[in-house]
Amino acid sequence: MYISKSKYLTGLQCPKSLWINYNAKWEIPEVDDSLQAIFDQGHEVGEWAKKVFPHGMDINWDAGFDEVIKQSKEMLSKRIPLFEPGFVGDSTYSRIDILNPVGADEWDIIEVKSTTNPTKSDKIDEVYLHDISFQKYCCLRSGLKIRNTYLMYLNKEYVKQGDINPGKLFIIKDVTESVNNFLDDVGKNVEHMLNIIRGPRPEVDIGSHCKSPYDCALIPVCRSFLPENNVFNLTRIGKEAYNLLSQGVYKIEDIPHSFGLTSTQALQRETVLRNQIHVEPNRIREFLAQLEYPVHYFDIETSNPAVPLYDGMKPYQHYPFQYSLHIQDENNEVEHLEFLHTEPSDPRPAILESMRQSFKEKGSIVVYYESFERRNLQDLADAFPEYKKWVDDIINRFVDLHDLFKEFSYYDPAQKGSTSLKATLPSLTGMGYDDLEISDGSAAMREYRKIAFGPQIPEEEKEQKRKHLLKYCEMDTEGMIRMMEILREMV
Repeated sequence: MYISKSKYLTGLQCPKSLWINYNAKWEIPEVDDSLQAIFDQGHEVGEWAKKVFPHGMDINWDAGFDEVIKQSKEMLSKRIPLFEPGFVGDSTYSRIDILNPVGADEWDIIEVKSTTNPTKSDKIDEVYLHDISFQKYCCLRSGLKIRNTYLMYLNKEYVKQGDINPGKLFIIKDVTESVNNFLDDVGKNVEHMLNIIRGPRPEVDIGSHCKSPYDCALIPVCRSFLPENNVFNLTRIGKEAYNLLSQGVYKIEDIPHSFGLTSTQALQRETVLRNQIHVEPNRIREFLAQLEYPVHYFDIETSNPAVPLYDGMKPYQHYPFQYSLHIQDENNEVEHLEFLHTEPSDPRPAILESMRQSFKEKGSIVVYYESFERRNLQDLADAFPEYKKWVDDIINRFVDLHDLFKEFSYYDPAQKGSTSLKATLPSLTGMGYDDLEISDGSAAMREYRKIAFGPQIPEEEKEQKRKHLLKYCEMDTEGMIRMMEILREMV
């Protein structure tokens, strides 16, 4: 039995999760599309990292575990960079992102991460140091001589101009000294983990470790005993939820008055206790009074690839590929306009021009979570300065519908502490996303990438995906119209 790098990190986070990974794998939820997209993105970053070492060679993982270990050892004699070689040593097994030869017989370990910020409190995040120290331990035990260890991550200041420059896309940081500080504990940790795996199932209470350093896949399983209105649904409760659990308080309505709740948390508790919707008519009237016709309802969908696709962009910078716009006049007549780019070319010039032709010269523009739309439009103006004056005018007309909900001027216990549109739209209007093929922004981003950049798909399937994307984005703006109608009726 081997402890792999991923299982080592799991064991550091939670012994129960480690045990389940070896003894009860069927309890682990399947990887969903959202998590798989993160894995795929990490793989893409890894492929770009290899280009920094153009003379390197991949290890063929299709050959099977034993063959990979054999092939990795054989390739050492070539003294070239090796990509994802695998090694075993003292009950440990690890794949190395990049093993780079130095001198006559030494090697450097280079761990590639898709992050742009590997630090926490101005120091390299310990999870990366645990990660690399395990790799070094495994390599040393397998007989390799390791000189230095490095962390290779995306350069957040890199701006694409023309072809990607892999050497500038990444930062390579020497973490040898920090890794060595963790190295002595690896052997003891591995032995402890082996004893856990061979022993009875550990009993571990849920706690802050469930989400640190990563969200555990078993969170839904371990929290399944909690009631519907549990303390984790309390808005902005964070780690304080674990303090309540330690006191035996599971339900929001059971939180004692002596527990220091914020004003919105206390309001949420009261709505649960009374099973009533909270409404502040004066604040809603004030919000509605500021609207000027024609009222626009506007929403965009964006993509934020780790490696920038278009000139002038940085890693993980968002760019819009779609928008939906409903325009309502004083007679409640509504016009719907929309845009969706489904080609691999840069959508920004076309979406900007489409928006400029679609928006009226006056009238409020209602959005939900203004800072997101604002930031993306400002980025567009920075990239295409000829639109800056127009973009500034559009942003100055924004009215954020989210304001009413984030301050709890309207709150329904059915929202379970959330003020996202996915929670407020169904609670206020009965409309929702459950019947749509695409039901959230992450799914929309994935479908767009499939159409624009994925393998060739039949035209009929492509057209269906386009319709699903358009319907999803339209739901946001159509839903905001209905929300405003109901708010008006309330006051």
